[in-house]
Amino acid sequence: MLNLSADISLYLLDFCDIHSFVKIAQIDKKSLQNIKYYFHIKKLTYEKYNIEKNIYNCLLKKKICNHMGNKTDKNEIVKVIKLKNKAVPFRGMDIHIYYWCISSPKIIGKKHEEYTYVIYPNHEFIFSKDINDNTLIPFR
Repeated sequence: MLNLSADISLYLLDFCDIHSFVKIAQIDKKSLQNIKYYFHIKKLTYEKYNIEKNIYNCLLKKKICNHMGNKTDKNEIVKVIKLKNKAVPFRGMDIHIYYWCISSPKIIGKKHEEYTYVIYPNHEFIFSKDINDNTLIPFR
């Protein structure tokens, strides 16, 4: 981020939305380090002031499903945009989330035009027990 010090970057990143975070992370290694520092400081702030983590002020670590529908050991970092309590009786899942995938943006565009990265919207049914302190990453 223009080779600013970590403290100044921390202040500027506090004003960015999630789309800007993804764009900044792709600039260079220094910007990515500043973002990691931002998340580290946010975690310490939440612990110090006992701020409750919830789906609205945090990002969520979600298990990736493979092509067979089984969950793997890998995680995606997602920003939940909408949450509905909606039971799926045959699966036992009780929350329907709509999210932007932060950790693996997709490439769109044509060869003769410029390629762009986008945070693709998606949705999934999950268990409410999957939203806990270990899976929430302080963000706002």
